[in-house]
Amino acid sequence: MFHSLLLIAQEKTYGGKEEQLVKLHNSLGSMVIVPFEDRMYLSDADGPIGRETGLDPGELQVKFRNALLESLEQELRKDWDLEVLYDQVVRERGFDLAYIHSSRKYNYVAVSDEVLMVNDTNLRKKDLKATKVKGKSGIDKGEIVTVSDRSEKFMNLQVVNDTLINYLVRTAPSNFYLFINEFDIRHFVTDPDRIANGGLSYQLKVHFTCLDAKGNTTLAGSATSKVDATNSNIYSVIKAGIPELTEKISRMIRKFNTVDQ
Repeated sequence: MFHSLLLIAQEKTYGGKEEQLVKLHNSLGSMVIVPFEDRMYLSDADGPIGRETGLDPGELQVKFRNALLESLEQELRKDWDLEVLYDQVVRERGFDLAYIHSSRKYNYVAVSDEVLMVNDTNLRKKDLKATKVKGKSGIDKGEIVTVSDRSEKFMNLQVVNDTLINYLVRTAPSNFYLFINEFDIRHFVTDPDRIANGGLSYQLKVHFTCLDAKGNTTLAGSATSKVDATNSNIYSVIKAGIPELTEKISRMIRKFNTVDQ
C-alpha cells in the first residue's frame, strides 16, 4: 500500500492550500508517477510569464512540474494506490532518477484515434478523420505533390535499458508506472484578428507513457488544454490549465489500465 508523499515543506503550487488528499479510492491497482526530466520542459512562453511573476525559466519549470504532479496525485489517488516521485521523495528514498531517465529514449509518434477520442469527449469521428491527410509526397503525373501530416503527435517513451523495469519493480513495486515524458507550454493563436484582445492562448500539453510491471506499454498519448494568454500570471495559468490536463489523463488511464481482480 502506498502512502501520500507530498512535500511537507514545499510551497504548494497547485491550489495554494495544504489540504488533505482523498484517501478513499476504487482499488484499481497501484501506480508510480515518474516526472519529466529538465530538458523535456519546452516553453516559448517563459518570457511573458516570467516577467509577470518575477521568476526565471528554471523556477517556472519547477512550478509547472510540481503543479502537474500535485494535480495528478489528487486525480489519480481517487482510483489508485499511488506513489509520486517528487524531488524530496527521490532524495529520501534514494531513487536514481538520472538512471531512470538515461534508460529511456523518446520518439515522436501519432496519437491513436482511440486515445484521442477518450482525451476529448467532444471530438466527433468525422472531425478526427478530417485532421488526417492520406497519400504520399512525390511526383504525380509530372507535378510535385506535397502531403503534410496534421495528425496529433506526442513524445513517446522507449525503454533502452533492460534493467530499468527490474530496478523500478525492486525499488518501487507497482502494477503500473506512469512516465511524464514532456511538458510543453506554447503560444496558440485562436483568432489572428484579436491577438491583443483574447485571440492568443497558451496551450499546455503533457506527453505520457504508462508501462505495466513487465515493461509493456498499456497506454501512451498526450493531453492538452488552452488558457487565455492575456493573463500571464503563472498561478492563474496553472489553475486554469492544469486541472483540465490531469482530468483528461485520469480519464484515459481509468479506461485503459485495470488490474485483474
